Order: sequence, then C-alpha cells, then structure tokens
Amino acid sequence: MNAGKGRGWLFRGGIFGAGITAVVASAFAILASVGVAASTVKPVNSSPPTISGTPQEGKTLTANRGTWDNNPTDYDYFWRRCGTTGSNCSNISGAHALTYTLQSVDVGNTLRFRVVAKNADGQTTADSAPTEVIQKAATTTTTTTTTPAPPAVNHRPTIRILSVRFAGARVYVRMRVCDDSRRRLNIIERDSKPGVRAYVRRFRTLAVPRPCAALTRTWIPAPRFRHGRFTIKLWARDFAGLTSSPAARTFVR
Repeated sequence: MNAGKGRGWLFRGGIFGAGITAVVASAFAILASVGVAASTVKPVNSSPPTISGTPQEGKTLTANRGTWDNNPTDYDYFWRRCGTTGSNCSNISGAHALTYTLQSVDVGNTLRFRVVAKNADGQTTADSAPTEVIQKAATTTTTTTTTPAPPAVNHRPTIRILSVRFAGARVYVRMRVCDDSRRRLNIIERDSKPGVRAYVRRFRTLAVPRPCAALTRTWIPAPRFRHGRFTIKLWARDFAGLTSSPAARTFVR
C-alpha cells in the first residue's frame, strides 16, 4: 500500500509536474515574444525636409523640417554647405535655425538642411535635397542723371560813386561797378547845370568786373561847369544794353 502511494506520487510528480513545467515555460516564451515586438519606436521621417527661397548671396533661405511619425519630442537643425552636386557636405557653424542668410562663402556651392528628430526611444536624421548652386549677389547699377544747369540770367549792372575830388579844373571820380555778364562795361557820364546845356561823355572800363570792381575816371569839365552848382551823373551799361540806375553827386564850386 505504501509502495503504491509512492508510485502514485511519483507518477503525479513525473507526469503532472512535467505538464505544469511546460505550461510555465510557454507563458514565459509568450511574454518574451511580446516584449520584443514592443521595443524601440524611434522617429520615422515620412516626408523629407525642404528648402525654399532664392539661391543668391544676401537672400534668406527658409527650411521646413518635413513630416515625422512616432511623435518626436525634440528636433536639432543643421544647415550644411555642399559641393555643386550636393555631396561633400559639412555643417555651417552657428546655423541652427529654420532660416539662413546666404553669405559670400556660399557662392558656387549648394546647401542642404538636416533635421535630427528625437524621442525617448532614439533619434533619426533626414536631409533635404540640395539647393541650386548659390549665385553671387546681383550688381547694383547706379544711374546718375545730370541735370543741365539753367541758363545764366543776365541782370542789369549797378554803379555807385565812392568819392569825388577836384584838382584845379580836373575832377577825379572813384566809382564801384558790379555786373554778372563777365564783360567790360560802358560808362556814361553827364555834367549838368541849371540854365546851361548838359555835356555827355562815354568811356569803357579797362577790366571786367568779377563781379565788382572799383574804378577811377578823371576828366576836365567844360568851362561852363567850373563855377556855380553842377551835377555829375553816371550810368553803367552792359553788352546787352542793360543799363544801371544812375548815381549822382551835386557840387557848388
């Protein structure tokens, strides 16, 4: 009887114990399989980054980071300077924004925009297509319009008596004349006295006023003007016939 119980126990341990062991092992295998299937789900790029803008020195390019799956939580951006075919790229120092202003060093190269997307399971890198070859800035042509000077306007001359002195019968008159015609002037002088006939003389300046000049002229008045009250009157006249207002002095001798 005891031996039978022993054999029964061994039977249960050998048969049923092995069955339990197999079930437990299968359970662990299933759990392990589920764990492998649910491992890393790092970001996946579904549409690549893009660049828009004019590929010319001084212009600003704008990047789009593209479309990403698996919920990235962070992005790193890199502008990269490449050869004319878009290869042999290297990161541009300090260029980590979504925009980049093209420099003279970029001329003759292409650019790519790189995005590194991250989440808790890892990170993935995606690059844009290269831009066209960067061109030099357009040359600015400055057109200078020369406005012709307005035609010179000729004004009539002016004359003023500075001083008058007599030396015997001779009179010395110092005058100031101004004119903008840049030519020699004609001076008209008239002696007058109440009750007698006037006397007119003309002479020409020896120099051109620039625009003004102080001149001295001397003459001997006619005998009828040597005593009593008489007046000396002067006018200046330019080449065009424009005549100044008169300048006059009256004396009693």
